[in-house]
Amino acid sequence: MMEITGEVKFSSGSAPDALPANSYLTVKFEDVSLMDAPSVRLGDSVVDVTNIYQKGEALMYSIKCPKPSPIQVDYSVSAVLNVGWKADGNSWIRKGDYLNDTSHHVQIEEGKDFYEVDVEVIHYV
Repeated sequence: MMEITGEVKFSSGSAPDALPANSYLTVKFEDVSLMDAPSVRLGDSVVDVTNIYQKGEALMYSIKCPKPSPIQVDYSVSAVLNVGWKADGNSWIRKGDYLNDTSHHVQIEEGKDFYEVDVEVIHYV
């Protein structure tokens, strides 16, 4: 098993003052090494952050999952904060939500099981 932890950081000036009920943070760990093919989800964390989030305090995540084998080159972590709703199979983002717009690479190593990766999100308007 391996664990990836980190902080979800809001881009400059975009942190919400508060979150309405049923606001969910989804953080995914994926194998993105396949060209011209969808990424493969290896682990994720989906948490109702309504009562957890406080502006100015760290919004942390943790993913525990089996360590990929064999170890590939390209793994990444991504985050989406759905504000006032929970994503489903038909919809994953709406205006007013937050998402990362850059890749957050994870370098997997033999003999290492704990990784720390912060993810910066922007406001989707």
